[in-house]
Amino acid sequence: MARASIAGTLLILALGCAQAEEIPLLNAGFETGALDGWEAPVPESLFAVTDEVAHSGGFSLRAHGDPEERYNGFAHLVQQIEMTPIPGARYEIAGWVRGTITPGADRSARLAIREVNAEGTTIRYDEAWLQPEPDSWQHVAQRFRAADGAVAFQVYVILSNLTPDDVIYLDDITLEALDSLGEPVTAQPPAFSGGGAGPERTVELAAEGLRAAIDAGTGLLASVELTEPEPLMLHPTAPDTTRIFVQLGDREVLFTRPIERSTNGRSALLGPEDPSLPLRARVEYEPAGDALTERVTFEASADIDQLARLGVRHGFEPQQWQRIIGALRPVRVIEAGESTLFTYGEREGDLAPTQLDAWQSVTFPMAVLEGADRWVMVGSTDLDDFATLAPNQPGGCFPSVQNNPTRIAAGDRFSFRLTWRTFPKTEALLRDVWRWYGAHLTSGNPLLADLLPFEAHAVPRTLPAGCEVSASGFWAREGARIDVERVPAQANIWYFGWHDWVNERYPTQGEWWCKVGAWARESAEGFRDAIARYQADGLKCYLYFRQIANLAQRGTTLPEAWFKSGPGGALDVYGGGYALDLPPEVAADAGVPRIPWGVYDFSADDFRAHYLRQVRDCLDFYRPAGVGWDMGWAPGNPGILRVQAEAFEWMRAAHPEMRVISNEASGTPSQWFADCILIENGILYGKSVWDYEVAKAFGTQIASIERGHLFVRMAERLLSDEPGWAFALGLADAQRFAQWSMVADPLPEDEAARANELAFRMNVRAGLRTMGLGAQWAYVPDARYGPRPIPERLIEFMTQLMALPPLQESFAVRLNGGADADDGLYAGAWASADAVCAAVFNDTEQAHRYALTIDAEALARHGWQGAPATTQAFSVGSLAALREVAPDVAWNAEGVTLTGEVSPFTLVVWQADSTQ
Repeated sequence: MARASIAGTLLILALGCAQAEEIPLLNAGFETGALDGWEAPVPESLFAVTDEVAHSGGFSLRAHGDPEERYNGFAHLVQQIEMTPIPGARYEIAGWVRGTITPGADRSARLAIREVNAEGTTIRYDEAWLQPEPDSWQHVAQRFRAADGAVAFQVYVILSNLTPDDVIYLDDITLEALDSLGEPVTAQPPAFSGGGAGPERTVELAAEGLRAAIDAGTGLLASVELTEPEPLMLHPTAPDTTRIFVQLGDREVLFTRPIERSTNGRSALLGPEDPSLPLRARVEYEPAGDALTERVTFEASADIDQLARLGVRHGFEPQQWQRIIGALRPVRVIEAGESTLFTYGEREGDLAPTQLDAWQSVTFPMAVLEGADRWVMVGSTDLDDFATLAPNQPGGCFPSVQNNPTRIAAGDRFSFRLTWRTFPKTEALLRDVWRWYGAHLTSGNPLLADLLPFEAHAVPRTLPAGCEVSASGFWAREGARIDVERVPAQANIWYFGWHDWVNERYPTQGEWWCKVGAWARESAEGFRDAIARYQADGLKCYLYFRQIANLAQRGTTLPEAWFKSGPGGALDVYGGGYALDLPPEVAADAGVPRIPWGVYDFSADDFRAHYLRQVRDCLDFYRPAGVGWDMGWAPGNPGILRVQAEAFEWMRAAHPEMRVISNEASGTPSQWFADCILIENGILYGKSVWDYEVAKAFGTQIASIERGHLFVRMAERLLSDEPGWAFALGLADAQRFAQWSMVADPLPEDEAARANELAFRMNVRAGLRTMGLGAQWAYVPDARYGPRPIPERLIEFMTQLMALPPLQESFAVRLNGGADADDGLYAGAWASADAVCAAVFNDTEQAHRYALTIDAEALARHGWQGAPATTQAFSVGSLAALREVAPDVAWNAEGVTLTGEVSPFTLVVWQADSTQ
């Protein structure tokens, strides 16, 4: 097909082909015989150019370790790159390596790219881990996308903790831009004007809770007014209320030229202000009951051979709103005037820019705007869509969505769908917004279509009684066995590590290497018998399954199609660089010293069948209490959800007594196919009360993992004024509590005792808070390192609480006449036909009065009838001191109301029993 030209001013833009382009490195083959072009190595004694061996030419780099050298943990050689990275563009660092690295803790060598921001600060390292063979050259490569904010690259060779006998040779290093993009997009359109003259004629559209006006001249959305609970303009009338745009280089072109319009005003075809630009945009509006949907579709009539940004945005006034809540995990919450950026889905040839915190992922193409009296959900309800959400880019725009294709070909289509739905706060909490969204999701993907939409449970199905703990905390130094003498009675055990770690499989016969607490051999028959003994003792074991793949098996032991490529084409798990070092005895058996980790592609039908067969065989053979998923909903790997759904339904039919626990599934479709979800590491690792809130949308038990060793790390940082923590929210929260705690009850003088005491207090406070948030305190035995035990009565309460369904319906639990959260007070409740429990946590520095009401209709749905035969109450503070309390209790037709006072950072627990 002949390529159409792009006329007019587009001709002055630098165009490039979307193909790999090598970025020049200096002396990348070391053929000068010296380290010319490379900065002075640190330390110099560990790096040299040699003619001993070479992949090509006559020289290579030789490097080794030296434990006596102070820089041995981070020995490095570096080269500055004379080029400016384009955020989101794909690059590849590669080279050839040979040599020997003996297995050992923290011992490694990497070829890496350091991405640097304008302040010269590291954004991140993208690393290719070197796994040399002594007698042959191995090719290593790492693909990555340049991070947002990166202004420079540096090539690094990094050695960590090598010995003098560990020697690597590195040669022929290359750096390639996989997308040759030409000129980057630098256009910076102005912020929203805030208001102004509107169109002369409009077409009115209405849906429940909102009114929209469409410009009869252009067909663009002219305004949106929210009508409940009081009239409020979401998108004020202004010339720039709606912008459909394409950005190329340093300019923005708007689509305002009407080509055709429908007679009812609900659709229009628009051309760009520059007629030479080979793009059109069709806009369509559809009011449907309680929501309004806008669809904007771009179509190209000719090629545009350069990076472009196209999309749609609407103006709003941030000062009238409180927050923007993004559909990520952990939930992203920013002030209404702040900007953010995240991309839902995957599309080849799009930069897909995303700003993520550590361990964060995008779950839906949706965001919520919070106001003083209402919520506004805006986004696509189609899980097949692909979009970058960019609130407040430019300023005063919500929603603002875009695509960033590296090139546009004739016939390409780019579509955006935005659905608006408003919820008065008198009728809805954020969990209701999330639930409505889940109940309206669609997909044309056969892996997802029949799993949608979400259908709410009448009453959550619970796990059996017992605290939730991890097998790795009770390892018995024999394969995957645990020491039952140390496990809390009746515990629900997340059985981590029992499977074949070398081959990443879940066997039901033979023997394999596994790693619960340390490496050891396990056998199918022995493990089956152990599971039976544990369960006979009253323990419930949930077998751990995950998505990790052994990349060494790709294309050899297992089909290449079974392995998932990540962003930029990388195969490594978590964005690259994760591998499993094997101890000598395991390495000898496995035949390799190190296993590179990747992710399985669950979209491959034959792999999915293979994986499901393993799960079913294990449940039939071992007869555990159920499954513990350490994987979940991923838009780029939707087959994971398919496996979880099919396993869930099969278990309901074949093993109805078994249950499912799913890690890090809060507010995602994986929660739909689980009985209990885990929120891992709590607020220290980026979670907030919002993560517990959205988890309540989908009707499961919630358990929050609180790990003692993480609180020890935080305590040591706080007491030494050591800067930095990966999660700013967790640091600020810990500082607030620590400052209060050290004043309220001074720490011991001894340095080690001080850290131990503060860590213990932070752990206890976090565990108590999770109960106030309606969740279980998971991994409570992790607090055993502390200076005093957790009260046995509290553990007994948590043991019984696991078997009670939580009351998660909005306003079923009310604090001081509102919802279940009130200015630092949090309340949770649980109920069955036999018992009702409630918990109130005060997360502030002052004592507070509280009035907690549990709704009679909600209690009745859970089977509770009438008044209790017995009640009891106690409180536990952050020092783990338990006290008897006696709140005033009033039963009436509306339910039960508890009134009392709760001390700072203290949990009040109340229990009612229907039997003597």
